[in-house]
Amino acid sequence: PPPPPPPPPPPPPPAPPAPGVPPPPGMEADAANVAGMPVKKRIPVESKLPMFNWAPLPYHRIAQTVFKEINDEALYEVLDFSSFEDAFRLEGANTAATLGVKKPAERRETLKPKGPTTVLDTNRHRNLVIALRRIGMDAGDVIAAIEALNVAMLPSEKSEILSHEFIAVSEEMEVLTTQHNTGKKMEDIDLFVYQLNRVPRLRARLSLMSLLDSCEDVLRSLAPQAELLASASSALSNSAKLKKLFEIILAYGNFMNSQRRGGAFGFKLGAFDKLLETRTRFKNETLLDWIVREADKKFPDILTFGHDLGSVAKAAGVSLASLESDVAYLQRASAAVKEEMAHNATHPRLMSFLKDTQPRIDKTIRAVNDAIAQFRRTTLYFGEDTAIEPATFFSTFQRLVASFDQSRTNLRIAERKAEEQAALQTASSSDSSPTKKTRAVRGLTRHASVTDGPGLREEVEDGAIDEIITEMKTSAYRRPDAGFKREKREVGAFEENVNYSGSRPWLK
Repeated sequence: PPPPPPPPPPPPPPAPPAPGVPPPPGMEADAANVAGMPVKKRIPVESKLPMFNWAPLPYHRIAQTVFKEINDEALYEVLDFSSFEDAFRLEGANTAATLGVKKPAERRETLKPKGPTTVLDTNRHRNLVIALRRIGMDAGDVIAAIEALNVAMLPSEKSEILSHEFIAVSEEMEVLTTQHNTGKKMEDIDLFVYQLNRVPRLRARLSLMSLLDSCEDVLRSLAPQAELLASASSALSNSAKLKKLFEIILAYGNFMNSQRRGGAFGFKLGAFDKLLETRTRFKNETLLDWIVREADKKFPDILTFGHDLGSVAKAAGVSLASLESDVAYLQRASAAVKEEMAHNATHPRLMSFLKDTQPRIDKTIRAVNDAIAQFRRTTLYFGEDTAIEPATFFSTFQRLVASFDQSRTNLRIAERKAEEQAALQTASSSDSSPTKKTRAVRGLTRHASVTDGPGLREEVEDGAIDEIITEMKTSAYRRPDAGFKREKREVGAFEENVNYSGSRPWLK
């Protein structure tokens, strides 16, 4: 053979830095050696200490600084660095090996792992150990539950864990099969994965068990939602009172817009919110208040149209996307059962599903499809897009009913106040005689005369209390002798003023 090529020549030493130019990072010590500058000596430390992340200054940078005037090496004989080293040393660090300090050799025993070692990836092995604790079953019980499609022993949560974590890829299965065939003892997780993946159609069976476990819950929740959606849609479409209200709103809207924008043949449901925003010239009444008052006069039967829409509030919580997703879930369950029946047509769990559950699934799917179709016809009937969600559609009518009822309440309160005010005005006009008022007051306040005997009062005249209350509501009460007292007080004040000025002539 030809001789090996000679080794390459060593690289030339780095050139010293130019005067005034600092050396590149990491080459301060070399630059110092080359230029003949001093270098800090290393301090022997027996323990590994944490790094103190500072930015060091090279020797040529400390000129005219405080560091030129201090000597830290003199403190090593003064300070107690042994206790410092013990306090700051890193736990579990081998200082003799890491720092190069010679230390007496210690005899150590190498710990060898006991038992079989896993052939799986370390991280995957750790994840499988954690997942197996969540399952809480051994391989034999898991396989028996899968063979029997027993969702009571292996519910959907555990089925999904097995499907996501324990399905081995082809490379893992080859390694596990080789280890098993060699007769070597396998680690527990490796043996569990190997035995589990030998089950025929494992992924399909686990998916089927997950679908079967949740199928009953979906059926129980899906049927009431479909019934709510259908009943609310039917109530809106068949309400004659609601149609009349739409007619009134359209009439008032066209009356307001015909001069400038022209008339309209219909309106979007967003017009309900505009009824509250449009106000009269005096800003004391909305268009909805006006419509409610006029409907109360002309069409009083439509005021209770909200009673026809009782199921609208509950139907607002139904989601079309949720209904369609649940229907697709039931269809996947039916398809998975039929696919498994092709491999095992006599399985008792599958035969029971086809006999009892499949008819319920078909009935529920038909009910949901009918409800969705009826809802979309209702949205078209009211001039809305068929893609609108029930929450948006039904909540619009829910707000209309609430606003209409509030306007009715305000109307009743205003009418009651007007009736009370009219009654008060009538009473005040008929009972405004001062003679009658004075007589009523005197009938309550005067005492019996001395000749009538001590401790006796005259009887109160009939209707005196009612007359006083009516008078107090319409005008302020004034005592009959108020003028006399005021006149007396003014006279007394005049006499007092005369006496005061008479005794002080300089004030005149």
